[in-house]
Amino acid sequence: MKSNFIVGIALAMCLSTYAQENRSFDGSHNNLVHTHWGQAGSQFRNFLTPTYADGISEPTGKDRPNPREISNRIFGQDNFLPSNLFLTDFAWSFGQFLDHDITFNDDNFDEFIPIEVPECDAVFDPDCTASVEIPMRRSKSVSSSGTSPQNPRRHINDITHWIDGSGVYGSEDERAEWLRTFKGGKLKTSEGGFLPFNTVDGNLFSEVDEHAPFMLLEGEPPVRHFIAGDIRANEQPSLASLHTLFVREHNRLCDEVFLEHPAWSDEQIYQHVRKLVGGLIQSIVYEEWLPSLGIKIDEYKGYDPYVDPSIMNVFSAAAFRLGHSLVNEQIMRIDEYGDSISYGSIHLKDAFFNPLIITEEGGIAPVFRGMASQMQQTFDTKIVNTLRNFLFGPPGAGGLDLVSLNLQRGRERGLPDYNSIREAFGLPRKTDFWEISSNPDLATTLKQVYDNDINNIDPWAGMLSEDIMDGAAVGELIMTILKRQFENLRDGDRYYYESDYALSEEDKKWIKETTFADIIKRNSKVENIQKNVFLMDGHDFVGVEMGGFENIRAVNLEAYPNPVAKYFTLKVYSLKSELATFSIKDLSGKVFFEQEVHIQSGNNQFEFELEDIYTSGVYVIYLESEESRGMLKIVKK
Repeated sequence: MKSNFIVGIALAMCLSTYAQENRSFDGSHNNLVHTHWGQAGSQFRNFLTPTYADGISEPTGKDRPNPREISNRIFGQDNFLPSNLFLTDFAWSFGQFLDHDITFNDDNFDEFIPIEVPECDAVFDPDCTASVEIPMRRSKSVSSSGTSPQNPRRHINDITHWIDGSGVYGSEDERAEWLRTFKGGKLKTSEGGFLPFNTVDGNLFSEVDEHAPFMLLEGEPPVRHFIAGDIRANEQPSLASLHTLFVREHNRLCDEVFLEHPAWSDEQIYQHVRKLVGGLIQSIVYEEWLPSLGIKIDEYKGYDPYVDPSIMNVFSAAAFRLGHSLVNEQIMRIDEYGDSISYGSIHLKDAFFNPLIITEEGGIAPVFRGMASQMQQTFDTKIVNTLRNFLFGPPGAGGLDLVSLNLQRGRERGLPDYNSIREAFGLPRKTDFWEISSNPDLATTLKQVYDNDINNIDPWAGMLSEDIMDGAAVGELIMTILKRQFENLRDGDRYYYESDYALSEEDKKWIKETTFADIIKRNSKVENIQKNVFLMDGHDFVGVEMGGFENIRAVNLEAYPNPVAKYFTLKVYSLKSELATFSIKDLSGKVFFEQEVHIQSGNNQFEFELEDIYTSGVYVIYLESEESRGMLKIVKK
């Protein structure tokens, strides 16, 4: 068998001169022997043997607790829990953008598996009717699967498996064509350089195009909405902003390429720039995002045609849903000097499927500044109230519980229990609940909820319960799964930018040296942002350089500890002695404390106590005088 495979590879390599230079839109023919690997519509890889209740297709976990009960007892969150690595909101938001580039298992609209809500649930069944359900459908499956234990149900990835910018360009020819202008290689945009709307010319107030590609919308969808390479781009503003960013970068690069190659056709420019943008997204993933999460990937040794890059079922249905633990309740929007914009920040529950928030309220720059300045939540079993109770709407009016959906999704996709997954990935099984988590309250609750059966824990619940690894943002099992998946996606990709023969060495060097911050600054009004947008950069606000205040000195502020429990020390370094105003405000600009202080030349130190009026969250310290100004963000635990 292997010898035949080797012969096939050798033959394919001999024919590589005639192989396509550009990626197909549906991801096919990347591997010259296994032409379906990574193709949109191909199945997820069952790295683990499915454990359906009947061995064929029936959801597993029949003897496990009700998903909503697990959600209420383990995943409820009352306080802001800051990232252990001081990661910004860019970490979870780019993670969502990336997830939408590599995995999407659509629903089967004919198969319903609603989740029963426990009687008298405080949010979903306050009237104690015992008749409330959280609606849910089963995932789309391969039609020929699920016929016997030898042919269990398998599931479909509706988009390309590759990190290829399909979220920008689409995973099928028809969508890709609609998104193009066919002039100078450029993509369609609406006025102001935003994503195109579903209209005949892409602009907001034009006639709706009945042939525009489908986009996923919930609740009462707007008649006019964005069109993008991935159908989920309208979901929330930070996601739509990232889609907008890479469309702008594509069009900006088209202008540069045209100047360098004025004889090139629209198709030549488009395909070359598509390679560059796909390479930039890959570089962000492997040079910035994964390292910021503490996920160490093996050194790249070049394309390996034997590596199957297909997205694993366990990655899609459980491990890569880690981001749901990291999301904040608000999308912060600030100006270049760290102040809240006039429109204010957006509560997450008000942001779902509302694209005009971007076009009508200041654009993408305030969103990016906010993402770079707000710390994401830590990796744990705590999920913010909006995702647990108000996902896409209030209870009874579209509101869902993302925790319950994740638990049920793992069951209906046939994932084995948490301990079996650990063993399959070469990790020792846990024999005690306190080995999973050193938090005694969590370990005790896990034991109670799962009735003392450590071998019956839902995989997603177990993964999020694990202690965070040293120097990393995640626990051991998720670390192991992500490491393997992202190595496979890189090593098995013939068009990975470092191996793509159609890119010059100069192109590859430029891609590798370009940072995410570079792309943001050249495609938005953001001027000041930290070099690594995924890290808080010492908790300082962007814009601390005081651009635009030529006669005002910047004062260096430090606070410790930060995050703050109740007491903290503020260190101030000033070039001269002066009288200044010290204040503490929340992100909306509400003043909680204000006092005049005398600052001496050199180092100063002040002790402060945060009273009970300060709820958990993010606050900004301001220090202002006639000649100086400084700002610092603190996090109240």
